[in-house]
Amino acid sequence: MFCIVLYTKYTVYIYFLRQTVNLCQQAEHCGVSWIAVHGRTTKQRNEPVNLDAVKLVNDSVSVPVVANGDIRSMEDVQVVQHHTGVNGTVEPTHFTLVQ
Repeated sequence: MFCIVLYTKYTVYIYFLRQTVNLCQQAEHCGVSWIAVHGRTTKQRNEPVNLDAVKLVNDSVSVPVVANGDIRSMEDVQVVQHHTGVNGTVEPTHFTLVQ
């Protein structure tokens, strides 16, 4: 399994790959505060983000999940939040928490 994990105190940033749900559940068990998920691999850069994968991660943990990728407008924020139920989104210049 290959993944990129960066730790900043109690947060984890994970690119979605195989076994990511298990890794996210393990991170949650270790006490992370939130999880950010980018719903595609680096090889899938030119493909749309897999919102079903982001939703699967979100539905599998109880800590807040933040979606990243293909978010360029407030309309994109609303589409991603509606489809996945995530607690927030990230785009290149903004971090948006969904209330």
